[in-house]
Amino acid sequence: MSIVKVKLIKEKNNGMLVKDILEKHHISQYMYYKLINDKKSGGGKKQVATKKKSNEKEQPVEKKSITKTAIVQNMSTVNNKKQEPIARKYRNLFMELANHAENPDLFIKATETITDDKEPPYITFDDIKHTLPYVPGENIITPNTHRGQRKLFLSELEFLTLWCKNNKINAQRDSDKLPYVVYVGAAPNNKMFLLHKLFPHFTFILIDPAPFDINVNGISHRKQPFKEIIHLKTNNDNRIPYFGNSDYNPNYIKTITSNKTAKIFIIEDFMTTALGKILKQLGDILFISDIRTTINDRAPSNLDIVWNNAQQYNWIKSMNPLLWMVKFRTAFFDDNNLKNDSYNAISENEIVQNDFNEAITNGIDFIADYKKKKFVFFDGIMYLQCFPRYKSTETRLVSDKMEIREYDMNDYESKLYYYNTIKRGYQLHENNNAGVVEGFDYCNCCAKENYLWTDYLKVNTIGGSIDSNFGRKSIDALINALTFSTRQTFLKDGHGFFTKLNEDFLKYVYSKRNINEKEKDTRLYKENARKLMIGKIKNNNKHHNNGKWQHNNGNAHHKK
Repeated sequence: MSIVKVKLIKEKNNGMLVKDILEKHHISQYMYYKLINDKKSGGGKKQVATKKKSNEKEQPVEKKSITKTAIVQNMSTVNNKKQEPIARKYRNLFMELANHAENPDLFIKATETITDDKEPPYITFDDIKHTLPYVPGENIITPNTHRGQRKLFLSELEFLTLWCKNNKINAQRDSDKLPYVVYVGAAPNNKMFLLHKLFPHFTFILIDPAPFDINVNGISHRKQPFKEIIHLKTNNDNRIPYFGNSDYNPNYIKTITSNKTAKIFIIEDFMTTALGKILKQLGDILFISDIRTTINDRAPSNLDIVWNNAQQYNWIKSMNPLLWMVKFRTAFFDDNNLKNDSYNAISENEIVQNDFNEAITNGIDFIADYKKKKFVFFDGIMYLQCFPRYKSTETRLVSDKMEIREYDMNDYESKLYYYNTIKRGYQLHENNNAGVVEGFDYCNCCAKENYLWTDYLKVNTIGGSIDSNFGRKSIDALINALTFSTRQTFLKDGHGFFTKLNEDFLKYVYSKRNINEKEKDTRLYKENARKLMIGKIKNNNKHHNNGKWQHNNGNAHHKK
C-alpha cells in the first residue's frame, strides 16, 4: 500500500473530515477518492471507515481554484517579505505531485530528505547523497530552468578560478608564465569577452567549425574589428575583416606567440589530434572541451556519446594539459540500444573509425566496452553545472591526471535524477545574495552561482571595471554583467520566486493537468504560470524594471 494512501486512510479512520484532509494535502475531492479506492496500491484488504458521530455532519467540499488575480496579488505581498523555508508546505503538496510519478512511494520518500534549513550549495556530484531511479517519460514538474550560455560560462569561471586558486594566481594582476587555454566546441561563445575581462592575461584558443559570435559590449565581433580578437581560420565568411593565417598549418604558433595585443584566437574548424600536437608547442596548456558531435545527422545517440568521449580522451593524451575539463556523461545501455546502434556507420566513416582505433592505441577500446555495458574513462571530479536542462545527466569532469576508472552508470543516473527532481529546485540552499537581482533565488543553481562569484573575488582582486555597463566589483554587478553578455535572465519556467509563489505555481500547473485541459506540454504550462506570476497575461507591455533592465519573456534587453 502506498505511503500516500496509508496516510489518507489513517486520517479518515481517526475521524478527520474529508474537507480538512483535502485542505491539508492540497488535493481535489476526485483525487482523494481515486487514491482511497485505488486497487493497485490497496494491498488486497478493504478499508472500513469509522462511523460518524450522530451530531457530526460532513460539510460539502469547497473547491478552491488558483486564479490569475490571486497569483498576481500574491506576488505583491511575497516579494517584499523575508523568504521563508517552504519544505513543510511542500511535503503536503508532494503527496499530490506523487500521483504523477511512476513510483509514488519512492518519490514521497525522496521528498522527505528536503529540510527546512538552508543547505550549502551542491558543488560536485559527490555532494549528492541519495538516489531516485530514473523513469523515462515521468512528468514531475520542477521550477528548474535551463540557461545554456550561462551554464557554460559558470563552468568556465569555475575551472579557471580553480586553477588560479591552486596555483596562487591573481588573474587580474599576475601575467607571467600563464598557460594557454585551448577550448574545443566553444562556438558561438557570446559571453567570451566577459571571461576575457575576468581573466585578462590568459590567452584563449577557441576551436569549433560553427561560427563564433562574441558579444563585446553589445556589439558582435563579426561586425566590428576588436584588437583582442583574431581569426586564425574562418569558415569562408567574407564578412570578417581580419584574420591572420587562413590555412590550417603550424604557423598558428608563430601568429599566437608574436601578437602581444590579441588574447582570443579563433579557429573555425574541427579539433583533431594533429591540431592538438601543433598547439602543444605553445607550452603549458589548460584544456576545455564542450563538444557534442554526431556520427549521423540526427540527435546524439549513446554511440555518439561514446565517440565524443573517445575524441576527448585522445586529445588529452596528445596535449597532456596541466588541468582539463570536459563535458561529461556516461552512456546508458539497454538491449534495444545495443541492438539498434548503427555500428556500420562507424566502419563507413573513416574519421570516426580512426578516433576509436587511436583510443585503443592509447589504452581504451570504447566500442568493446560499450558492447559489454561498461563505461571506462579518465578519473576526475564531476562538477555539477548551474542551469542545465531540467533532467540533465551532464556534468563537467575535471582533473590534472590521466588515471583510468570504470563508472557505475546506474549510480550516476539515479543520483542526478534525484538531484534534478528534488534537491536542485525544491531544497533551499545558502545564498547570501538571494534577491539582489530579480529572480536570483535559493535554488541550488543560483546558490552555486553565488558561491562561484564569491570564490572568484576571494582569489582575484579586481582593479578596474569588469564591464563598461557594470563598473562595480560586487556580486550583483557580476551577475548583471553575465546576464547582459548572455541575454539570459533567471525568469523562465517559473524559476526565480523561491517563496510561497512556487507552491501557487505548482498548484496552478497541476490543477490544469487534473481537469484534462488540452495543453499537455510541460514547458507551456510552466511558461503560462510564469506569465501569470508577473502579470503579463492581461498586459503584455507590463514589465518589472530592475535598474536599467527590462525582463521580457525571460530575455534581457539593455536600455541604451
